[in-house]
Amino acid sequence: MAGRRRHAGSGHYLRQRGDSRCRNRHPAASQVPGRQSLAVQPSALPQVPAGHVQVGPGGSTAGRRSVGRRGGCQLGKVALAVCAHPDDLEFFCGGSTIAMARDGWDVFLAIATDGDRGAHDLAVSRESLAAQRREESRRAGQTLGLSGIVFLGKEDGELYLDPSLRSDLTRVYRKVQPDRLITFDPWRRYELHPDHRAIGFAALDARLAARLPLYYADQLRDGLRVCTVREILLFNTDEPDCYVDITGTFDAKLSALAEHRSQWESIWDDTARSLRQEAERAGRASGHVMAEAFKRIFVPMGPVSADWDLEEEGC
Repeated sequence: MAGRRRHAGSGHYLRQRGDSRCRNRHPAASQVPGRQSLAVQPSALPQVPAGHVQVGPGGSTAGRRSVGRRGGCQLGKVALAVCAHPDDLEFFCGGSTIAMARDGWDVFLAIATDGDRGAHDLAVSRESLAAQRREESRRAGQTLGLSGIVFLGKEDGELYLDPSLRSDLTRVYRKVQPDRLITFDPWRRYELHPDHRAIGFAALDARLAARLPLYYADQLRDGLRVCTVREILLFNTDEPDCYVDITGTFDAKLSALAEHRSQWESIWDDTARSLRQEAERAGRASGHVMAEAFKRIFVPMGPVSADWDLEEEGC
């Protein structure tokens, strides 16, 4: 990617090798070939109230934040994370989510399943476990600073069998109108969890469907609008090229994950230690103390065109 590329509406430059701004703020980051950094400085960002509003595909996203760019063009700061289970977002990129919320983004979360098969106790019913894990997600969402959560209620462990997943996600995209999509990297080698693979592919497939009106046209007759996602961040990836500094948000990430007591309470110490080590490894790769790693994909407004460079600049 060109060194001058900026995310439309991100409010900050993407850092990568050869960028003098990167060298000035994060000296070590400029020494890592092919690496970018979402140079969010969480400790210096204004605090945004973490008010949590649960919404569904029919909910409201009125009052979303936007940031002005050159020429008065208003570009959104809306992100949608698409995950397979409760706790996925907190575990894999909770620090980045908090950093985005503090940077003025409206961050929404779609959770495909309730994780209601993820227990070792036969005495626990799936219904009670689902209710508990939804409530844990709501509490964690307050710490993350989420603007809304969509529970899709799909079958835990069987997302790859669900033909309605893409259409349901398309409806969510058209309602939330995200500029940034955050989800699993479905091409990660040796990914053993079928839901992690399935949700990554479904999320990316729904991105295409959401922008074209002949996909699920009945949704548009219901008053929704087509949606074009401009940027994709894939977490749990083998080939990271983009990093978010979570030095100032790591502790809050752990606090959010700790709300998922039904999943982590019995192994919390080992989990927290492992996450800290992983954040420090990503930090060393990017010139931060702690970081989270992503594969970043920039999506042009249309097919290859003479306006490509202009689109990359935001307006």
